[in-house]
Amino acid sequence: MKNIKLRKYFYILTAISIIVFVLGFIIDDFMLEIFKLDISKIQKFKLADFMIFIPFCMWVWLILFGLIFVPKNWKVWLMLLVLLIPHCLFIIIFSYYHSIADIFKVYIYFLSFMILRV
Repeated sequence: MKNIKLRKYFYILTAISIIVFVLGFIIDDFMLEIFKLDISKIQKFKLADFMIFIPFCMWVWLILFGLIFVPKNWKVWLMLLVLLIPHCLFIIIFSYYHSIADIFKVYIYFLSFMILRV
C-alpha cells in the first residue's frame, strides 16, 4: 500500500511540475506576443521565469525521490528519463563554459531552490 502511495505522489508531482513548466513558456510567449511588450521594459522579476525555474529545481528532487524511494516500473523509468533530459542538456551546455565545481554549485542552488548562496 505504501508503495502505491509513493508512486501516486511521484506521478502527481511530476505532472504538476511539467504543467507549471509548460504554462511558464505559454505565459512568456503570451506576454510578449499579445501585449507586444519590449523585453527591455519588463521588470526584473517575471512570473514566467519563476514558473520555469521552480519546476526545473523540483525535477532534481523528483529524480532523487524517484530513484531512491519509488518502486520502479516502466512508467516511473520513463518519467525519470523525461525529467533527466533537460538536466543533461543543461549540464552539457553549462560545462562547455564552466568547471565541474561550478556545476555542483549550481545544483546546490537547484536543490535549495536558490535559497542557499554558495
